Amino acid sequence: MSDTDKFQDPHQDPTLEEIRDRAYQIYLERGADDGQDLNDWLAAEAELMGLQERADKPFLLRSKAAAAGDTSSTD
Repeated sequence: MSDTDKFQDPHQDPTLEEIRDRAYQIYLERGADDGQDLNDWLAAEAELMGLQERADKPFLLRSKAAAAGDTSSTD
């Protein structure tokens, strides 16, 4: 199972465990350099939340097109 497969439901926020696991992976990817734990946590949280935003993106694009007056993508 890949790391991104752990985040199954795009409509649910990532759990603390998912964020912790990803933050640890980021720490290891950086060469296990200490002192950046908050940055690693915030990067992991943003990355996992980004998965949710990508899942919702087609809807957002349709909404923006409709707001701009383009009715071709809203039928």
